[in-house]
Amino acid sequence: MGSEKSHQIIARKLVREIYSGKWLPGDKLPPLRELSKIFNVDQTSLRIALKHLEFLHVLEIKRSDGVYVQDFRKKAGIEFLLSLFPESSEEEISDHFTLMDEFFEFWIAVSPELIRLSYRRYGIRDIREMLNIYEEELNSLEDIDKLVLYEMRLVEILSHVANNLVMTLILNSIRPLQEKMIPFFIRGIGKIEFEKYILLRKKMMKGILDRDEGGLDLSLKYYKESMLGYRNLIREKISESL
Repeated sequence: MGSEKSHQIIARKLVREIYSGKWLPGDKLPPLRELSKIFNVDQTSLRIALKHLEFLHVLEIKRSDGVYVQDFRKKAGIEFLLSLFPESSEEEISDHFTLMDEFFEFWIAVSPELIRLSYRRYGIRDIREMLNIYEEELNSLEDIDKLVLYEMRLVEILSHVANNLVMTLILNSIRPLQEKMIPFFIRGIGKIEFEKYILLRKKMMKGILDRDEGGLDLSLKYYKESMLGYRNLIREKISESL
């Protein structure tokens, strides 16, 4: 374990153990010396990891007493979720299904309203850039790294057009999580379904270009139904693999 990143590795392990329920709110962690042996890490790196998790409101360090687990559902922020996702996109999707499923639920609820908020604020240049990106995506279906870049650019445009400070700050905070989630989504639904997903949004954007508000309502309804379908598709794949 390299000393430069050892505290990050330990912090990630502890976060995952807390998320999985191994450590519950109010639990006291073992003494520093014992923890360092458990994780096979020097005490300096361990202290850095514990302080980092205290900063994230995952742990509480009480002087002359010990380290206690806090309730992450009440205290922690988006950084807690970032620590749960794998650093490598090659890890099995089933290992992180619950977290990804909850993120999908959030995005299915938020994204249609974000699109609706942006509807009257789109400029011709914005719409054409997004249409061009969809074309680039259709030509890059074999390159997930490119697809992630294109998807993130689409979110940036949507955020810029919406011009809502609260929404922009929320999207900024979940950006690292989105970057990790997108490859799982693409692999989870498969190339054919992802191509349909691109075409669906391309059609919706053309409706916005035509300022067809009635058509937008229908498109958003279909978009939400499609996203729910993709969520169920991934659930089925995960169930079959277990």
